[in-house]
Amino acid sequence: MPDAAYSKSSSLAQLLREGENVAISHQLFARMEIGDGLKETIDELGYVLILDEEIEVIEPIQVSNADKDMLFSTNRIAVREDGYVQWLDDSYSGKFGAVKAMARSHTLLYYHNSFFMWLIRPDILAAFDNITVMTFLFGGSFMKYYFDLHKVEYEICYVEDCVLHQGKQNLTEAKQTIKSLLHIYEGKLNTIGDKTTALSSTWYSSNRGKIKALTNNCENYLNHICHSSSDDALWTTFSEAQKRYPVHGYSKAFASCNLRATNAYASRHNLAYLINVYQNPFIVGWFYDQGISLDSDAIALSQLLQWIWRSAIRNGEEVNLYLPSKRMRDILNAWLCNL
Repeated sequence: MPDAAYSKSSSLAQLLREGENVAISHQLFARMEIGDGLKETIDELGYVLILDEEIEVIEPIQVSNADKDMLFSTNRIAVREDGYVQWLDDSYSGKFGAVKAMARSHTLLYYHNSFFMWLIRPDILAAFDNITVMTFLFGGSFMKYYFDLHKVEYEICYVEDCVLHQGKQNLTEAKQTIKSLLHIYEGKLNTIGDKTTALSSTWYSSNRGKIKALTNNCENYLNHICHSSSDDALWTTFSEAQKRYPVHGYSKAFASCNLRATNAYASRHNLAYLINVYQNPFIVGWFYDQGISLDSDAIALSQLLQWIWRSAIRNGEEVNLYLPSKRMRDILNAWLCNL
């Protein structure tokens, strides 16, 4: 959990109170401990919020069962009737500082008496005069569903020839361009991902032998099919699998699967996306309990396209892609062919 983000919140809060323009990372904004006083300052001074990608509005918070039991048994936390966590020990200073800050800012939910989730406060977003989100496929984001849940009004616009237009953009030309530049591998190395749930996080937790075969496939693809150097490659998997099953010779070519808003990999031409994106079932369940059904395929597509777009394709250059999950290939190809 990012304790460092909280340690910087006080200085940022001071800048906001002084009416300064502030540029910060997505993560730091999301994790800032914004109380009612600072919310009122944002409202009174007429701040606007400009995001160069949608921010995370809901995230799982990993706390072990032993640590949860300790927090409850030592009376450091309790759960309110609305499901949010209340921090009881104001004098506490330790490794759960981030949990304390989230609880104090009323952003930590204890769902189904078993799972911690962080949620951004809707009233914090409502304090801004307006919010501009610059992103692609907003319909495949948790932020869109969160806006729908809280009945936040928003308008979809797009920019063409330096002119802002209302409504959804016709993506036919963009899809045709992507299809011409993106060379998706079709061959026997894909067999490992044929099952619908193959390469999901659950699959990774119970198929150690197959994970090794998958990394061998990735090495084969990058080495012998693409003849790629490490500097010209980009691959991803779940973080735990990356540590235990590295793709040999390409350790420096790894990039997180939820990578966004960076041009650091815009020179990479040979890609390998070794996961099958499903949403956390607790988060899906929480939205469902609120009357919101998530489109899992749309969210998976959005994450995949965001990752691909970190590569040289953003510069109009051809790229190669190893996408062994049949489900993910089908989702991507269906979108590309739906002109």
